[in-house]
Amino acid sequence: MKKIVFILALFLFFTCGTADKKTVPVDSPIPPKEVAAIINRNNPEILSCYEKGLRKDPDLKGTIEVSIVVTSRGSVTMVDVKKDTVGSTVVLSCIIEKVMYWRFPQFEGDSILLGIPFIFEKQ
Repeated sequence: MKKIVFILALFLFFTCGTADKKTVPVDSPIPPKEVAAIINRNNPEILSCYEKGLRKDPDLKGTIEVSIVVTSRGSVTMVDVKKDTVGSTVVLSCIIEKVMYWRFPQFEGDSILLGIPFIFEKQ
Protein backbone atom coordinates (compact mmCIF):
# COMPACT_ATOMS: atom_id res chain seq x y z
CA MET A 1 0.00 0.00 0.00
CA LYS A 2 1.27 3.46 -0.87
CA LYS A 3 0.88 6.38 1.47
CA ILE A 4 1.48 10.10 1.11
CA VAL A 5 2.33 12.19 4.09
CA PHE A 6 1.63 15.94 4.19
CA ILE A 7 3.00 18.19 6.86
CA LEU A 8 0.71 21.14 7.43
CA ALA A 9 -0.63 23.73 9.79
CA LEU A 10 -0.85 22.43 13.38
CA PHE A 11 -3.25 19.60 12.55
CA LEU A 12 -2.78 15.87 12.56
CA PHE A 13 -4.35 13.98 9.68
CA PHE A 14 -3.90 10.28 10.09
CA THR A 15 -4.16 9.72 6.33
CA CYS A 16 -2.02 12.70 5.42
CA GLY A 17 0.55 13.61 8.04
CA THR A 18 1.49 16.02 10.75
CA ALA A 19 1.76 19.76 11.17
CA ASP A 20 4.36 22.47 10.91
CA LYS A 21 3.95 25.93 12.44
CA LYS A 22 5.84 27.50 9.54
CA THR A 23 3.32 26.35 6.93
CA VAL A 24 0.60 28.95 7.51
CA PRO A 25 1.54 32.45 8.71
CA VAL A 26 0.18 33.30 12.16
CA ASP A 27 -1.63 36.33 10.77
CA SER A 28 -2.92 34.54 7.66
CA PRO A 29 -6.38 35.63 6.51
CA ILE A 30 -7.09 31.98 5.73
CA PRO A 31 -7.38 29.91 8.91
CA PRO A 32 -4.94 26.98 9.09
CA LYS A 33 -7.87 24.57 9.40
CA GLU A 34 -9.22 25.75 6.01
CA VAL A 35 -5.80 25.46 4.38
CA ALA A 36 -5.49 21.94 5.77
CA ALA A 37 -8.94 21.04 4.43
CA ILE A 38 -8.02 22.24 0.94
CA ILE A 39 -4.81 20.23 0.93
CA ASN A 40 -6.61 17.17 2.31
CA ARG A 41 -9.30 17.49 -0.38
CA ASN A 42 -6.58 17.56 -3.05
CA ASN A 43 -4.70 14.60 -1.56
CA PRO A 44 -5.86 12.15 -4.27
CA GLU A 45 -4.45 14.23 -7.13
CA ILE A 46 -1.10 14.68 -5.34
CA LEU A 47 -1.05 10.93 -4.67
CA SER A 48 -1.65 10.32 -8.39
CA CYS A 49 1.46 12.42 -9.16
CA TYR A 50 3.52 10.25 -6.83
CA GLU A 51 2.07 7.07 -8.33
CA LYS A 52 3.10 8.26 -11.81
CA GLY A 53 6.64 8.59 -10.53
CA LEU A 54 6.53 5.16 -8.87
CA ARG A 55 5.74 3.60 -12.24
CA LYS A 56 9.11 4.83 -13.49
CA ASP A 57 11.01 4.28 -10.23
CA PRO A 58 9.48 1.87 -7.71
CA ASP A 59 11.88 3.04 -4.97
CA LEU A 60 10.91 6.71 -5.27
CA LYS A 61 10.66 8.63 -2.00
CA GLY A 62 11.60 11.97 -0.51
CA THR A 63 10.34 15.48 0.14
CA ILE A 64 9.10 18.24 -2.12
CA GLU A 65 8.62 21.60 -0.42
CA VAL A 66 6.80 24.34 -2.28
CA SER A 67 5.87 27.92 -1.54
CA ILE A 68 2.67 29.14 -3.13
CA VAL A 69 1.28 32.63 -3.58
CA VAL A 70 -2.47 32.85 -2.98
CA THR A 71 -4.27 36.01 -4.10
CA SER A 72 -7.13 37.64 -2.22
CA ARG A 73 -9.46 36.08 -4.82
CA GLY A 74 -8.29 32.63 -3.66
CA SER A 75 -6.30 31.63 -6.74
CA VAL A 76 -2.74 30.35 -6.78
CA THR A 77 -0.51 32.52 -8.95
CA MET A 78 2.88 30.98 -8.25
CA VAL A 79 4.37 27.69 -7.12
CA ASP A 80 8.05 27.89 -6.19
CA VAL A 81 9.99 24.73 -5.39
CA LYS A 82 12.07 25.22 -2.23
CA LYS A 83 13.32 21.65 -1.83
CA ASP A 84 13.19 18.49 -3.90
CA THR A 85 14.78 15.29 -2.63
CA VAL A 86 12.44 13.09 -4.70
CA GLY A 87 14.36 13.88 -7.88
CA SER A 88 11.55 13.02 -10.29
CA THR A 89 10.62 15.60 -12.91
CA VAL A 90 7.43 13.60 -13.51
CA VAL A 91 6.30 14.00 -9.89
CA LEU A 92 7.50 17.59 -9.55
CA SER A 93 5.89 18.92 -12.72
CA CYS A 94 2.64 17.10 -11.92
CA ILE A 95 2.48 18.61 -8.41
CA ILE A 96 3.16 22.11 -9.73
CA GLU A 97 0.45 21.72 -12.36
CA LYS A 98 -2.11 20.44 -9.83
CA VAL A 99 -1.37 23.04 -7.14
CA MET A 100 -1.71 25.91 -9.64
CA TYR A 101 -5.41 24.99 -9.93
CA TRP A 102 -6.12 24.84 -6.21
CA ARG A 103 -8.68 27.35 -4.94
CA PHE A 104 -8.71 28.94 -1.51
CA PRO A 105 -11.37 31.09 0.16
CA GLN A 106 -11.39 34.75 -0.85
CA PHE A 107 -10.09 37.21 1.72
CA GLU A 108 -9.37 40.90 2.20
CA GLY A 109 -5.86 42.25 1.75
CA ASP A 110 -2.70 41.37 -0.11
CA SER A 111 -1.65 38.02 -1.50
CA ILE A 112 -0.16 35.58 0.99
CA LEU A 113 2.68 33.09 0.83
CA LEU A 114 2.08 29.55 2.11
CA GLY A 115 4.68 26.81 2.49
CA ILE A 116 3.67 23.21 1.88
CA PRO A 117 6.00 20.24 2.30
CA PHE A 118 4.98 16.94 0.71
CA ILE A 119 6.72 13.87 2.11
CA PHE A 120 6.51 10.74 -0.02
CA GLU A 121 7.17 7.22 1.22
CA LYS A 122 6.18 3.95 -0.36
CA GLN A 123 4.57 1.71 2.25
